[in-house]
Amino acid sequence: MIPQLQLKAGQAKSLKKYPHQKEFPQGEAVEFLRKTVRKYPGEIILLTIAPLTNIGLLFSVDPEIPSLLKGMVSMCGNFLRTAPGYPETEWNAMGDYHASSIVYNAELKMHKSVGLDVTSRVTMNPSEFKERFSSHKLLEPVLDFSKEFFTKWNTVTFHDPLAAVTIFDRSVCGFEKGTVEIEMTEKNKQGLTKWNPSNNGKHRVAVRVNPEQFFKKYFSVFK
Repeated sequence: MIPQLQLKAGQAKSLKKYPHQKEFPQGEAVEFLRKTVRKYPGEIILLTIAPLTNIGLLFSVDPEIPSLLKGMVSMCGNFLRTAPGYPETEWNAMGDYHASSIVYNAELKMHKSVGLDVTSRVTMNPSEFKERFSSHKLLEPVLDFSKEFFTKWNTVTFHDPLAAVTIFDRSVCGFEKGTVEIEMTEKNKQGLTKWNPSNNGKHRVAVRVNPEQFFKKYFSVFK
């Protein structure tokens, strides 16, 4: 069993300022995903922005699910090893490397990965963040949450939003084909994403990013 990597989110202390739900159904996430994919076969692009535990379970309890998805986009991995200051093993890939292996071995119509190699290039400093996130009422909670974040870090990186935006704007990232393998046995490297470029590969990995286009698309919905 792999221990949970993050037990507490410091930003949660700001939640008390906003009305929010506190009680959630237990143990229903995987079944909800399974039923939804089966209800809309060939229509859903699944976005993953965390360790792949639930998706590994989903693919295991219902092996037909990968073939019923339109595709999947994952904020996961460190493929080119070009992200300065980051370890070789990326958080989401190593967080449940057994699930990561299940997911990357699945036969999907499309599986794109947006890893640290490109997400690390999309950043804002505190003053830029405050200026941009003060522009719309819907962004006020995010600005509030950032205050706790900036007590520890002087840069915010748009890891998950970048992966999400690639679903709607293909010009934000450039992808290359290949095959991703997950390291399972080497000590202290479990979850390492091994990237093998190939025109016949079943995976696509982001290798380029246009930060200006990302921010343009990201903020375009807040009008």
